[in-house]
Amino acid sequence: MKKYAIGLIFGFGCQSGMVEISGVAKAPGNPAVFVHLCEQDDPTATALQQATEKSDCKEAGTVLANVSYIDFNRSELNVITLDALDSLSNIERLEAYGKGIVDLSPISGLIRLERLYLMQNSIVDLKPLEPLNQLKHLRLDGNQIVDIASIAKLRNLERLGLDANKISDFRPIAGLPTITDLNTNFNPVDLDKCPTEEGTAARLVKYCKRMIKNEVNIQDAIDPKQ
Repeated sequence: MKKYAIGLIFGFGCQSGMVEISGVAKAPGNPAVFVHLCEQDDPTATALQQATEKSDCKEAGTVLANVSYIDFNRSELNVITLDALDSLSNIERLEAYGKGIVDLSPISGLIRLERLYLMQNSIVDLKPLEPLNQLKHLRLDGNQIVDIASIAKLRNLERLGLDANKISDFRPIAGLPTITDLNTNFNPVDLDKCPTEEGTAARLVKYCKRMIKNEVNIQDAIDPKQ
């Protein structure tokens, strides 16, 4: 599997300052938006272009349209946008931790996306994720999320990370049938909106019961039963 990367050494994907791209796509995406932004010297598009080792934007677009994995984690950019990924439906895995991402709408067409890791960003609106029904792993820990209703449409989710957001109502994900790994800690949960009834995802029931038990224990400490 060939890997392309920006840095002093190309092809290894392990140097500081890199954007890593790798993998072989099942079908090519459309790089038109990337090419346009690349020609406009958009910083995110430029970093992606360098990762392809191509000096021409159209040639870089051809490479990007045929990879399956993009990782911004080692990029020197402190803030990125996802606009350059618009219509790159070939991508199956995308990672960008702590890159100031706010808007997910450019990736709403990434229909082959199976793994999405966007921890420690500034994301609020999850509606653009609704068409991505191939998603299996979704990590959104450390964002600004309040409403998780859109996640209910992602019926193939197996792993979901929502730690350290602003979520009080977990009922929308109660019916997800395939969740095996769920992180929901450090949220301002409303226990009346934390389901424990039969038919609820098992990992969510475990979390809600633990939270309810903890509240009882705390209340007993404040106001001991006679």
